[in-house]
Parts: sequence; C-alpha cells; structure tokens
Amino acid sequence: MCYETSQANIYHIIQSYNKQFYFAAKMTSPQPKKKASRATQDQLARMVAFFYENPGLAEGKFSAMQGKLAATEKWQELAQELNLMGGGNKRYEQWQVVSNEF
Repeated sequence: MCYETSQANIYHIIQSYNKQFYFAAKMTSPQPKKKASRATQDQLARMVAFFYENPGLAEGKFSAMQGKLAATEKWQELAQELNLMGGGNKRYEQWQVVSNEF
C-alpha cells in the first residue's frame, strides 16, 4: 500500500468517526454531562498507524503465551504516546473505547 493511499484511508476513517460521534452526541439525553477530552485527528491517525505497526492489537488477537499481558502493555504504550501528543488525555482503557467506536 502506498503512503498516499494509506493517508487518504486514515483521513476517511477519521472523518467517518467524527460524523458518527457528532450524531451519537445529538441523540443522547438532554442532561448536561461533563465533557471528556476529545481525541484530535492527529491522535486518531497515530492510533491507526500504531495498529498497522502492531497487528492484532485492535482485534485483541495475541498469540504469545502471555498475550493479555502483552496487549495491555501495548495499550499502555499507545496511551502514553497519544497523551503526549496533546488533545485528549485518557487512560488506556478509555483509548480502547475510542478505538472500538472508531
């Protein structure tokens, strides 16, 4: 896959996610909620790139003996990297939710 194609795909995925998030937010109850910090497009793009670098992480498929531990360590590494970028600041569990909604 060429670099330009992958960047276009990442951009399309991010735009689709943003639209889904916007419409889901419109459908929620009228109760005011404390706003969580939102992920920036740079953070989402980095998350997608991290998934390409670590196949199986997004799907939760690890074949190592200590697969769950390895996956948790990778998620913690990703969360730390994404939090250092600015924008949304979340625990690794929260980044997992973002990736599932993404």
